Amino acid sequence: YDGILGIDILKKLKIITIDLVKNKIHFKHIKNFTTTSSFQLMHGKKILIPIRINNKTFKHFIFDTGGGTSDISYNLQRLLQLKKTGNTVNIVDVNGVVEKSYFVEASSFCLKNYCKKNFQIMPAKYHNLVT
Repeated sequence: YDGILGIDILKKLKIITIDLVKNKIHFKHIKNFTTTSSFQLMHGKKILIPIRINNKTFKHFIFDTGGGTSDISYNLQRLLQLKKTGNTVNIVDVNGVVEKSYFVEASSFCLKNYCKKNFQIMPAKYHNLVT
């Protein structure tokens, strides 16, 4: 997976419909523009949605309405050569394990025509996301 599309982006958008036959999600922005994004359904459980970062498209972002923040894989951070933006932060996972992490900055982070400029995002490691 390339990353997770979380509530930090989704809170600005309202899902109008998810069309499982055509594999399309229709969104409405708070400022009343609409956009439609295609998606893949992975193993009948996960919606993978394309995201454009710094003008490059990556098709394997998990659409996660329960995810507190969006994040990207360490591999994607290296590929895009995104630099750290500041100090280390402590992240506590669901098991109470504390890990040190950091934010990187992308010049743009886009879901179709909805874009965030100078978007700070946290790299993360992914494992066992298929189940």
